[in-house]
Amino acid sequence: IGGEIIFGLAMGTALGLVFVAMNWAGEIIGQQMGINMGEILDPQFGSQGSVVGDLYYLLTLVTFLLIRGHHALLRGVYDSFEWLPLLSAGMNTGLLDMVLGMLGAATTLALQLAAPMLVTVMVVDLVLGFIGKTMPQMNVMAAGLSLRAAIGIVVIVAGLSLTSDVIRGALTDALRQVCGGWVGQTFLSVGVR
Repeated sequence: IGGEIIFGLAMGTALGLVFVAMNWAGEIIGQQMGINMGEILDPQFGSQGSVVGDLYYLLTLVTFLLIRGHHALLRGVYDSFEWLPLLSAGMNTGLLDMVLGMLGAATTLALQLAAPMLVTVMVVDLVLGFIGKTMPQMNVMAAGLSLRAAIGIVVIVAGLSLTSDVIRGALTDALRQVCGGWVGQTFLSVGVR
């Protein structure tokens, strides 16, 4: 029974890493914009959460439901009982490698989603640095906070359509990998539409 519980936790964690990656990306973006100064209590995780992180998390959840990921997940659980009889599953090195690989992929995904904001904020900081050097009497710190937030909002709005495509691809890949872990090496019995 312990092997079944560990196997189920590993599969749930592997799929949940996509959602965590989106939350990480939102946290990084909010931090760069300066919006994370007003963090709020997130009762789901029991800690402080950022508004942008919650936005990305909820966008991922909506995308997951739109691609019918919950249907594929339930079909995968159902098929797992056929492919892996009860009390035959357990934690093995292949499953551990899959979870660790998805953790690395989640970190890469978070950085990919946050990269446009990181580059934009770096350019804004560079321009503000040049302005501060040429006009020392101007308060660059005060102007920088509002300018970073305004440009950050523009980048978020412009990038949301592209972000949803990236989220859809990441969720589809994660569902395929998780379903592959459920049904062994011949994993394409659960299709994602």
